[in-house]
Amino acid sequence: MKFNLLFSILLLITTSGCQYFSFREATSDEKPLARVENNYLYFSDIQSQYPTVLSGEDSVYWVNNIINNWVRQQLILSQAEKNLTDQQKDFSQQITDYRNSLLIYEYENRLLNKELDTAISIQEIHSYYNDHSDNFKLQRNIVKCIYFSVNAKSEKILKEAKKLFNEKNIDFQKLNFFCVEHQLNNCSLDTTKWLYFDELLSVIPIKTYNEDAFLRNSQRIDFSDGNWWYFACFFDYHLKSEAIPMELETDNIKNIILNSRKTELIRNIRQQIYTDAEQSGRFEIY
Repeated sequence: MKFNLLFSILLLITTSGCQYFSFREATSDEKPLARVENNYLYFSDIQSQYPTVLSGEDSVYWVNNIINNWVRQQLILSQAEKNLTDQQKDFSQQITDYRNSLLIYEYENRLLNKELDTAISIQEIHSYYNDHSDNFKLQRNIVKCIYFSVNAKSEKILKEAKKLFNEKNIDFQKLNFFCVEHQLNNCSLDTTKWLYFDELLSVIPIKTYNEDAFLRNSQRIDFSDGNWWYFACFFDYHLKSEAIPMELETDNIKNIILNSRKTELIRNIRQQIYTDAEQSGRFEIY
């Protein structure tokens, strides 16, 4: 296919503002883009797939790619038609089963959207968490902490950082202002967020050969690796094999409860349909 012809066709489509097309049978005067035996590909066949936000060269590349893929597919289909028996080519049962599955899925999904109660109370989450406590065990150590790092060569900034960090009661407002003022990228001052300890080590390179002992005996640390001075203050921790704090599992528990409700609702719907049909004599089992 020549560049000018393809570009002219694409330009016509783009300037007409068309964005969505449907497949249709080609008219007798439409020029084909490709042929495989007695099968022809026309531009009208691929209009619905055409992305309107392409440049001229990209459009030509896209069309050529579609044509090549179509030719390859038709060649394989032709071989399959010739080499498979009529029985091997009969997919009527699979098509029927697939259609039935889609119909049931669509119907039940609409019922779920209409009737499913999606409100989940804190009490329900607590109850599920307590009733299934064995399922909520940590695989890794977690901590609540704040941390930040300062260029070790910036003596004035480093001095200010040590002063703020070593106060008996850290002033988080001042510390936050300090981090913003000096544009410290490696800074987290959220005291409520749980963090996996090994993830913390990727930003604050603490050297320890026993994480459990370190967490039990450390509250505030600051150290230097020569280039940066690191600061970290720990407020809480849980060791692996201990119970996962419920707040970390809230979303997961909500999904579990919701999926359980979906399963129960679908079960009830199917049973009700069966019972109603049985009572009205709509079916018989011989």
